[in-house]
Amino acid sequence: MNAHGTVPAPGSPGAPLSSAPDAPDLVRGPVVRPGALLTLAALAGVLLTLLGTGHTPGPWWAWFPLTIGLALLAVGTRLYAARPPLAVASGWILAVGGASSVTSGLLLLYGAMDYGWPAYLIVTGVAVAGMGIDRFGRSGLTGRTGTARWGRSITGMVNRLHIVWGLACAFLGVVFALWFGAGMTLLGAYAPEQWIGFAMIAAGAHAALEGVLFWTGRRTREILLSALMLSVGLGTLVQGAALASLTLS
Repeated sequence: MNAHGTVPAPGSPGAPLSSAPDAPDLVRGPVVRPGALLTLAALAGVLLTLLGTGHTPGPWWAWFPLTIGLALLAVGTRLYAARPPLAVASGWILAVGGASSVTSGLLLLYGAMDYGWPAYLIVTGVAVAGMGIDRFGRSGLTGRTGTARWGRSITGMVNRLHIVWGLACAFLGVVFALWFGAGMTLLGAYAPEQWIGFAMIAAGAHAALEGVLFWTGRRTREILLSALMLSVGLGTLVQGAALASLTLS
């Protein structure tokens, strides 16, 4: 109660702290985000491929990892759009774990685990890239928030790492699925280690570029972070080049 004998409205100046409404953890936006849709599309692609190649449902118990994975994926993609860092980390783990569990359920249900393993790389890579896209979709490219997410900031760097490294993983999955699953022997011109090396070169080059970006910063933490990213990026680049040329001893 104020000097005039009235009780301020909740959230107004002078109102008790306990009466102020709690801010929601989730930001405004669509419940189903583009990155989540991409993950579901990758899983649907796995299912359609299994059906199109003549596979029929097998053991009933394969529905356990399939349905549980769908639940984890739904919760994880929802949590990943939250504000608290703990919710973001929990959402990441649940979404990736859920996508992998659904993939396991599909491969077990249709008896394609022996040669269907590249689906793990595809689905996991798309899920990781999709989460980076979803964090970008929260704020867009304009405004202070958008600059913080895509400029010289740790958050922006994490978003870009999700997208680039996730796509590199999905690329490997597609190559191995076409090679070992579809029998495209033309891809055998390069050994599996070489294909992994090509993906590592792309990922390492991106990490090194992130290090260069932070090296031009004006804050101590940015310059220190550049040392980490340059070391990781150049190390991954050297390892990938060695694998790609098959000179690793």
